[in-house]
Amino acid sequence: MIQSQLVRLITTLSPKEIESFDKFLRSPYFNTHQDTLRLFEILKDLYPDFDVQNIKKEKVFNQIFPERAYKDEQLRTLRKYLLQQLNHFIALQVWENDQVAIQLSLMEGLEKKEDGKFWEKQYQKGKQLAESNEKEGFYFFLQSYNLERSYLNFQFFNNKRKAMPDAANLHQYLDWFYLGTKLMLLASSLNNYLVIKHERQEYPMEWEAFTNVGQKLESFPDLIKAYYWACKILNEPREDHEEFTLLKDVLERSHTHFLSSDKINLYGFLITYSNQRYLLGNEKFLEEMFFIYRGMLEKDLLFIGSMFPANNFKNIVTLGLRTGHLDWTESFIEKYKEFLPDPYKDDVYSYNLAHLLLYKKEHSDALKILQLINFLDPFYQIGAKILQIKIHYEETDEEQFFLLAKTFQNHIRRQKEVPEARKEAFGNFVKLSRKLFKIKIGERPYQEKMKEELMGIKPLAELDWLRKKLDELEIQ
Repeated sequence: MIQSQLVRLITTLSPKEIESFDKFLRSPYFNTHQDTLRLFEILKDLYPDFDVQNIKKEKVFNQIFPERAYKDEQLRTLRKYLLQQLNHFIALQVWENDQVAIQLSLMEGLEKKEDGKFWEKQYQKGKQLAESNEKEGFYFFLQSYNLERSYLNFQFFNNKRKAMPDAANLHQYLDWFYLGTKLMLLASSLNNYLVIKHERQEYPMEWEAFTNVGQKLESFPDLIKAYYWACKILNEPREDHEEFTLLKDVLERSHTHFLSSDKINLYGFLITYSNQRYLLGNEKFLEEMFFIYRGMLEKDLLFIGSMFPANNFKNIVTLGLRTGHLDWTESFIEKYKEFLPDPYKDDVYSYNLAHLLLYKKEHSDALKILQLINFLDPFYQIGAKILQIKIHYEETDEEQFFLLAKTFQNHIRRQKEVPEARKEAFGNFVKLSRKLFKIKIGERPYQEKMKEELMGIKPLAELDWLRKKLDELEIQ
């Protein structure tokens, strides 16, 4: 059977791309090897399902070379060449969709072929294309820099040194590209440090870039300002949350001018900041996180292609439930469940439905659903067990609660994919939920110092739920 990167890559092509690649291979300019085209024709007939029985190596070889004995090396060479052609086709598609890149390539090719009049027309066309692009992005700053650099080089090599143009734009675009990219990398590094809690490595010139932008902030485009404010909130947050508000405002004001990748980054930084503030006791930021996710949903920033990632789905449901938006969350679950990725679609949907039922106090139905789920993802496994612990707590099911709490701790220790900090957070959740349960059933008296213990233990998972249960015990 042919199991290769080639087949996997072909499966990712759309029907329209399949037809375009067919035309690409039939062009003698790109491909003069007819056996390569024949291999693709065989695979194309099997697209998109690629039935295992129909792509056995010997069978494919016989279809291409009916009068030859099977040679594995020959088929491997043919497969390798077709993969090279497919890689070339994919790269060419990207290039053809980038009009400024085409102009730059044309200008480079024309530099030594004619007297310059036609070259200057292509330069002007390239500038118009770059300026007409409504998106702000570091790649576009780099393209504009390359256009200005090409113009200066052209003037120099065509003996026009007496009329050298002003190089201010050249420096400006280079500065925007360099400083903006450094801020993006710095913000991403700070974000990873806060989320993953690993030791952060310092890189050359990152804080110099940050300081430089801060000193002349108003002279920079909105995108660079946005990454500057992201660095501020992730590294030195203010009590008045000024930069958080500025970043939110610029995203709302300029989001149509930012690339999707930058918008996803910047909204992600807002979420990290909000979560940090919430963990420090500022409960309004739980609502902030919910509405940030809703905003991303409305702007179509949570999908990967046509797929809704399971973690994004779970985060929205969890925040919707914790902030009391039950009706909206139920509608979300039903509306977007069909976009969840296989093969976990049904389990992810069931888990989030069970979570909703817990908040609706339909505990029996929630448990029935959870008992039928068989997760492969370790974090969803852990999430399901936490839901079961909560349900048994609410039902005051003493036997099941303590049994599950014990097995859950053992389960956490065995999870190699879960970072140690997260394991500790889950372990602390079990420890405190046990104490709360013993107070609930009268096994131990309520103690005021439980509040201090709750706020003092770090890291801690499910802080919001534990706080709520402790408040309920205090009222009793």
